[in-house]
Amino acid sequence: MTAILLALGAAITYGAADFLGGLATRRLNALSVVLISQVVGLAIVGAVLPFTEADDPSQGLVWGAGAGVAGAIGVILLYRGLARGRMSIIAPITAVEAAAVPVIFALITRERPGTAALVGIGLALVAVTLISSSASEPGQDEETVAGDRAAASGLMEAFGAGVSFGVFFILLDNTGDSSGVWPLVGTKVTSVAIVALLLVVKRMPARPDRS
Repeated sequence: MTAILLALGAAITYGAADFLGGLATRRLNALSVVLISQVVGLAIVGAVLPFTEADDPSQGLVWGAGAGVAGAIGVILLYRGLARGRMSIIAPITAVEAAAVPVIFALITRERPGTAALVGIGLALVAVTLISSSASEPGQDEETVAGDRAAASGLMEAFGAGVSFGVFFILLDNTGDSSGVWPLVGTKVTSVAIVALLLVVKRMPARPDRS
């Protein structure tokens, strides 16, 4: 029961992050938004770190660093998708893909999720298919066609982000209970480094304007 409540809390927090990130990427470039979000996240993890215990921080850091690569790719794709497409479409597609990938991985590795979990994932995938199907039909007016194109914008980023987040969860699952919050340190440090490097390579400003 505790795990379910924690998962629901995480889902609510991710939903809030999608909403705020979507608003921010309408005004700023996605890389700047990702960098700021990851730096703030690293600061929060750093503040919590002294109050936690860990028997094997090294294992958590290694797996966390790998997860940080997948997480950074996922956040960049998600925020690019939110900047281009509709939040009401991009966010749920990403969320369902992120949930489906670990379940599929569990099936491949001979772990058997419950029947309810499998049915839920199946229904969710059907829902994603219905949400993302926005092909224009003959005879539609220009306004409807424009709306369909707007709905389709960012879909590839949404699917890519969902897969990346799924890999992120799979890698974090390998850290073990003895790692404490050190895996999160690894993920945030790696994410910040990757995004900062991309900003330097693209010669884009990391600091947003005052608005």
